[in-house]
Amino acid sequence: MAMIPPTLYRSMLRDDLKDAYRQVTASLLDLKKNVILSRAIPFADAAAVIEAVHLDHPELFYVDFWRANAVRMAAFPGRCIGFQFTFLIEENLIPAPRNTLERSIRETVEALADVPAGRLYRRIAERIAASVTYRTDDNSNAFMFHTVMGALLTHQSVCEGISKLFLIYCQHMGLPCAVVSGTCGGAAHDWNMIEVRGRIRYLDVTSMVCSSPLTAMAAVTYTAPMLKAAGYRWDEERFTRYFTGETGGLQGAEPAQAPDA
Repeated sequence: MAMIPPTLYRSMLRDDLKDAYRQVTASLLDLKKNVILSRAIPFADAAAVIEAVHLDHPELFYVDFWRANAVRMAAFPGRCIGFQFTFLIEENLIPAPRNTLERSIRETVEALADVPAGRLYRRIAERIAASVTYRTDDNSNAFMFHTVMGALLTHQSVCEGISKLFLIYCQHMGLPCAVVSGTCGGAAHDWNMIEVRGRIRYLDVTSMVCSSPLTAMAAVTYTAPMLKAAGYRWDEERFTRYFTGETGGLQGAEPAQAPDA
């Protein structure tokens, strides 16, 4: 069993929050912006549910997670009874980029079908780095540059979109992977956590996108101490507790399931 399940952030939620996660995910995939939960959850935990759906599901590129609202009612003090979302594009415009994403996933899976498992991470990263440039002058368009769609539609992206694209390719090729958010050199940054021969490693595909010629794989896969030495900072304790079992660890993780579960 892989250490990193396909929906890592759901696995890190308490059991009482997972139903809310599933309801939100199903509603958003069905293009429903308003979600009324079947059971209210503590309001303090609403942000964790939104974050988990956001970081597990790059296919929800059209959802404005940055401005999602948790809904309160006076009859349920301290509880969240649902969520209200806005979309980054109009509903009638969503099918076209959805098809583009599905086609890109299908083409990538087919192109790398004969690559040995031990080389797949590298080949996926190289495929992204060969087709995407880093967007430096305008980070205001969340739909284009902070989701998978910037990389696919304009071949430009920032670190968030790049790490999400790497994640969704890995999900559909059965490779353990997750997005990690933190800082690098004091600036907000996203990269990926992967699993190599049963050990947790970190890969920053953005560093390959920004390098020419492509950086050797040894230079972009890191252990946690190597990342910290390179100036990366993240909530390392959160992941360390999870994988060492201090908060349930693998016993608390769910079995591997489809990425949209």
